[in-house]
Order: sequence, then structure tokens, then C-alpha cells
Amino acid sequence: GDCFNGYLRKDGSAGDWTELGAIGQIAWDVSGQGPLIQIPDWLQKAGKKTLRKMGLGPNDWFVTLHIRSTGYHKESNRSMQVHRNADIEDYLLAIRAITNAGGWVIRMGDASMAPLPVMDRLIDYPHTEFKSEECDIFLAASAKFFIGTTSGLMNTVMSFGTPCLLVNCVSNYFQLWNNRVLFTLKPLWSHVERRYLSVAEITEERFRWKIFNINQLMSMGIEPHANSAEEIEAATLEMLERVNHGPVMKETEADRCLKQACEQSGNRSYFGNGKLSHSFFNARRKDLFNI
Repeated sequence: GDCFNGYLRKDGSAGDWTELGAIGQIAWDVSGQGPLIQIPDWLQKAGKKTLRKMGLGPNDWFVTLHIRSTGYHKESNRSMQVHRNADIEDYLLAIRAITNAGGWVIRMGDASMAPLPVMDRLIDYPHTEFKSEECDIFLAASAKFFIGTTSGLMNTVMSFGTPCLLVNCVSNYFQLWNNRVLFTLKPLWSHVERRYLSVAEITEERFRWKIFNINQLMSMGIEPHANSAEEIEAATLEMLERVNHGPVMKETEADRCLKQACEQSGNRSYFGNGKLSHSFFNARRKDLFNI
């Protein structure tokens, strides 16, 4: 099982640290607190110089992109976490949506990742001379927004207050997401029941711990289905519209239904203060919410 720290509640019962973190993140946002971390002026200046060398102009904006793959943790195809990865082909429409809007896309990650196809205004940063720890931090803190998933890099980016679009999300624990996070889920298909599991079912206490291990899911006849290229593109266009009106994600019908589903499972704060993509909700409301 997971080796996550636990904590004691005031009534003496125990809970996992991610639940406390999610509740704390919501309270942090409600109190009006800002980002946890800011980068120093010298890194801002150095980063902007690097952007010029990459080909961006002084008034250009960019979006950072990270797609979890097998290389960083040296995972095999039999890894119990392989279902957390995604296929770059499913993100090409989203990349074009950003570049067509006048932005640049800078893919983040490490050199183990397969190279991206050559596209206008797309920088395959891990395979360039500009890759460095300092530049990693600058890009995480300075993007218009970040496209990622439920992986470690997302938490770093979020700490800088950078708005995040998280797609293909699949996780077994509460999310420490702030109010600058917009997300979609990776639906879980039950071959036994010939339907997708609802949000209330996947966040239910007895089931959610099984999500961490693809082998457990497959033994139950449950298969994660990746977001389609069209779903990721629609969420990206929605994110572009939202961030143009401010970094904080506003609540919609999708979030009200999400809260109701999580209350039904007994885990109201499961997704922290993140907001569910309304375009994804409209496409999946019957599958995930039975409405």
C-alpha cells in the first residue's frame, strides 16, 4: 500500500495527510492568501533572456506542457502506475489551439521523453541546450498556464500560483488543488457492468485506494480510458477563455454536481479547490454523474 503519513483529528480518529492538505488548501484560498513561492528578480531576468534565445519575442506568451511518460521513473509496460501516463498524439489538437491563438507551447520534462513532432511555436525544451534546473523553475512560474496531469511536477507549478489545466487525471488520494486549477478526469470503464463508474463510486473510500494500481483495476475488469484529443482540445480552449478573465477558476454547474457526488461518497473535499472543466462535464455528465 501507499506509505503516506497520517494525522490525528481532534476527535482522535485518523486520516491520511492528503485529506488534511485538501481542506487546508480550500481554507487558504478562502482566506485570500497568495502563491506559496515567488522566484527572485535575477531568475526572472535570466529566464526572459532564455526565452529570447528560444525564439519568443518580448510580448509573446507561452503555455507549458507536461505529459507523464515511462522514462523518468524507468517504468516498464507492466508498471502498476502505467495508467497515469498519456499519449502525446492526444495533445496535438490542444497544442494547435494554443499556437493558433498566438501563444507558444513549451514541453517540459526530461530527455528520456520521445521527441515531439516539429510544429510552429512548439519548443521541445527537454531536448534543447536551454534545459536546466533554473530554467525549469522559471518556466513553471512564468507560463500563462500549465497543461499537465496528476504527477509531481503539477504540485511545483501550482505552488507558484500558475494556473493549471490538468487532464487525464487519475489518483487514489485527495488533491491539494487550489482555485487556479481546472481539470478533467480519466474515466474508468467497467467491462463487467458495461458502463463508466460514476464520480461518487471512484471517490468512495473502499474503492479509491485501488485506483493507484492498474493491476488491481484490471483484475476487477476496470479499464481507464484516456481523454480524447477532442476533449483535451475543448478543455484547452475553455482554459484560454478562463485565464483571459483572471487566474481564479469560477464555479459552474459542473462543480456543484461534483461536490454533490463527493458528498455522496463521504469525501467532499476530494478534489481540493480545483474546478471541473465544464466542457468535459457536458460531454461526460451521463457517464460520470448519471444526469
